[in-house]
Amino acid sequence: IEKELSDRGAAVMKQRHALAHKLACVIAQMHNLHIFHQDLYAKHIFVRREGGGFVINIIDLQRMRRSARESFSIKDLAALNVTLARRQVSKSDRLRFLAEYVRVRRGGPDRREVMKLARAVMKRSRHIGSRSKFREIDWSCSDRK
Repeated sequence: IEKELSDRGAAVMKQRHALAHKLACVIAQMHNLHIFHQDLYAKHIFVRREGGGFVINIIDLQRMRRSARESFSIKDLAALNVTLARRQVSKSDRLRFLAEYVRVRRGGPDRREVMKLARAVMKRSRHIGSRSKFREIDWSCSDRK
């Protein structure tokens, strides 16, 4: 998924929106069936262009479970949010994704519902992000003298 998100430009923005739409649909449909990944990190989502659209493959399914607990959907969305690089996915891209997710899950884009979900995802993201394995690592090299 990182490769598809790294491109920039006006023509690419349309493709980014289409990818956000497709990914939101896949995850929302999974959650509508009460199926939760438990490890929905960006590295577990593979994207392939096919025809005029995208094919989404999700891997690492060993912890996937069925549950009626809605809190698992927040955890899945927060894990994805934390593991998508900030420089590749803007706040507006994230909100666009959540709006599409709400549309598929609830049958319509309700601004209040989107903002409520965004707050819950951000709260859970802060908790997940505080764990050391999810902190962003600065891999830049500097000359030490």
